[in-house]
Amino acid sequence: MAILEARVFQTFFNQQCVNTFHYQTNSIPASVSLSLALTAAMGFVVGIPPSPAGLYGAWKTLVAEAVTFTEVEVKNVYDVTDFYVLPLSSNNTGAAISTPLSPTMAYGLQSSRTRTDIRRGNRRLVGVVEGANQDGGVLGQGTIDNIQAVASEMQADLSYVDEGNPLTFSPIIVSKEKYVTPNGTEAYRYYQTLAEQEAHVMSSVIWNAVPTIRTQTSRQYGRGV
Repeated sequence: MAILEARVFQTFFNQQCVNTFHYQTNSIPASVSLSLALTAAMGFVVGIPPSPAGLYGAWKTLVAEAVTFTEVEVKNVYDVTDFYVLPLSSNNTGAAISTPLSPTMAYGLQSSRTRTDIRRGNRRLVGVVEGANQDGGVLGQGTIDNIQAVASEMQADLSYVDEGNPLTFSPIIVSKEKYVTPNGTEAYRYYQTLAEQEAHVMSSVIWNAVPTIRTQTSRQYGRGV
């Protein structure tokens, strides 16, 4: 078993925005690293299916043209040599053509729960456009359908064919260990061992679109994450 973390970096009106996804796999690669295989399976590697479809394709369709996807960083959490960093060219932008709103506005997705000791997953995707907004911040049906397309990709198993051998990655929600830092504040980190972390993941979740505009205060001008 391996647990992988995928971080997708975007810029939007000079604010850096980061979204993190987690997957687990029992697959054993033949010629590529698991991190590269997952990067490709998410749709980010040009020339390797599902690029530019899959999760990345649905995400690009949803968000404003002013959103630029800049980099993907994938790592096998418990293998220090298995990581892959992919800088993206400047033409990797959103596809929604309408006046973009503030970076603090976001499309929301929320997961179901399959165990009571781990909270639902939530995602905030920057790049809301004016045309998506109806009275009171309610999203139009077309936009909700586009968010749901992203949700469908987020809950799907991803695959990469490695010399005829299919590698499969299943999405999970990771619950991290709470600890106290040396300066006395509380923070979260991965558990020390893979076996411990495997006992703190939630799988087989369903993701759904949130039908109203959400906010992400950490993406205020001058802050941007």
